[in-house]
Parts: sequence; C-alpha cells; structure tokens
Amino acid sequence: MKELTKKVSHLVLSLALFLTLVIFLGKLFGLGFPLTVTLLIFPFAFVWSIIMKRSRRLWVIGWNTWKTKTNTMQNFVVLFISLSLFSNSLNESSFLDFIQKPLLLVSD
Repeated sequence: MKELTKKVSHLVLSLALFLTLVIFLGKLFGLGFPLTVTLLIFPFAFVWSIIMKRSRRLWVIGWNTWKTKTNTMQNFVVLFISLSLFSNSLNESSFLDFIQKPLLLVSD
C-alpha cells in the first residue's frame, strides 16, 4: 500500500507540475494550450525521468516505440489535415451559425 501511495503521489505531483508549466509558459510566450503541451512534453518527460532516475528506460522504451509506431501514423496526418481544413472551412462559412443557433436556444 505504501508503494502504491508513493507512485500515485508522484503521478499527481508530475501532472500538477506539468499543467502549471504549460499554463505559465503559454501565458509567458503567448502560445495556445495544444502548442505549449506539444513543445513541453518531451523536455518535461526527459527531466522527470532524470529526477526519477529512469532516463535510460525512457530512451529505450521511447526509441522502440518511435520505431514501431511512426510508420503507422500516416493515417493521423490525413485525419488532422482533414480536421483542420474542415474546421477552418466551417468557421469561415455561415453554416456555423445555422448549427449554433439551435444549440444556443437549448442551452439557455
């Protein structure tokens, strides 16, 4: 039970610290939340692995995962490009108002 409590407290501490850094750096540099998370996640994971004395494990697991998963990510690229085009097109059209009006009426 003591070991489990220690691991959960490390998890809570790391998540709180990560979110604090994301918010602070996002405000400091004027970046959006997703971009700040993207830029900060690897350096944070690396520093945290050093603190936890598991940096070798991070490199081994990370490199093996990178090699096996990168070749299957082309579907995500197509998905996110399509999502971006759809989102930008929807924001520029009047169809967004058509979708939002019933939702705003129901929400009030």
